[in-house]
Order: sequence, then C-alpha cells, then structure tokens
Amino acid sequence: MTLASAPLAQKLWTVLNPPSAKTGAPDPVPSDKIKNYAAGYVKMLQAGIVINAVPSSVSASAAPPGSSIAGGQSSGGLITALLGPVMAAEAGKGLTPLALPGLLLECTAIAAYIMASAKVSFAAGMITGKSTATTSSPGPLAAGTGNNGKITGLVGSALASKIKSATTFTGPKQIAFYTALCDFTMASGAVKFPAATVQGTCTSAGKMTLGVAAGGTIA
Repeated sequence: MTLASAPLAQKLWTVLNPPSAKTGAPDPVPSDKIKNYAAGYVKMLQAGIVINAVPSSVSASAAPPGSSIAGGQSSGGLITALLGPVMAAEAGKGLTPLALPGLLLECTAIAAYIMASAKVSFAAGMITGKSTATTSSPGPLAAGTGNNGKITGLVGSALASKIKSATTFTGPKQIAFYTALCDFTMASGAVKFPAATVQGTCTSAGKMTLGVAAGGTIA
C-alpha cells in the first residue's frame, strides 16, 4: 500500500463522526479541515528520510562472491527529517489565525514522536544487491536497494500523551483519533531504499558485514 491523504481523511473523519443510529454510517464526506489535516500529515511523512545507521543493521543470509545477495533484510531503521511546519502549512489552510500556534505545536509533537518511536524494517529478501567480492578478496555491495519496508512502533495513546503535553489539548476522542493516524501510517506507509543507498562489505567467504543504509523514502 501507499500513503494517500483521501483514505486517511476518511478514517479520521469516521473517528470523529461515528455511525449514527439513524443511518448506520458516518457522514461520507470529510470536512475540508480534516482533508487539509490529512494532506499535511502525508506531505510531512513523505518528506522524511529513513536511515539504518548502525553497522550490520542491514544484513544478508548469504553474499556469494560475484553474485546477488540472498535474504537481505534490515531492522531498527529510523525516520528522520520530519518537520512540523510542513504539516502545519497544509493543515492550517482555512483556519483562523488564533488556531495556528496550537496547530503548529501539535504538528511538531507528531513529527517528534514519529522520529523517536517509529522503527522501519525490511523482511528477508526485500534488501537486494550484488557482491563484488571475489573468492580471494572482499568487495563492497553494489546496487544495494530496499523495497517494501514496513513502519512499526507507533501507538495512538502514546502520541496523544505527547500532544497533550505540548498543547494541553485533550478530548474524548483524542486517543481514538491518533490511534487511527498511527494505524494508518503503519498499514499504508511503504519505505524504499533507492539503488546504491544500501551499503555493506561482502567477504570472500560469502557473507555481508557492516550493512547500513541512508536516503530511504516513504510513499
């Protein structure tokens, strides 16, 4: 799946407007405020950069000399470079000036929480590349790439707590709202490491060591 603002807006709108006894369904059309909020969130997240800076956080089950690696995977990746003002610029469209300072605090808290709590991983086989080692000497991983990385570690109640601390805002649907935001991110966000952004050293014995990655994108 990929991140898109329209389905996120619908999920958030449904939280705020649950099915009624009369119709059995929420109002099907999200408000412009929620649409802008969702658009700002997606824009901010897609501007983020994913890294695996810890050596050997990217690994492979085998890296035969001169051949493609097998079982390439990673864990413990981090989302960086999220900026609350990027979200606030979109989410604030149409709001009164008095609402904007609080919105910026909220968006900044969301960005900080994701960067501190989210983890990115790639299942075995989702990291690919070719060993340039020979049977007599090591060599770097060539064309190291990652596809379909997953985001985990986000908890709506924890995010709601961070936002309450930053803004003093609280409400009866706050936890449900931010849970929907977190769940959507983890279910829909797909991370990619473009070609040559995954690096490592391949040995003559067919192993990959010191694997790292940078420049990952979120879609």
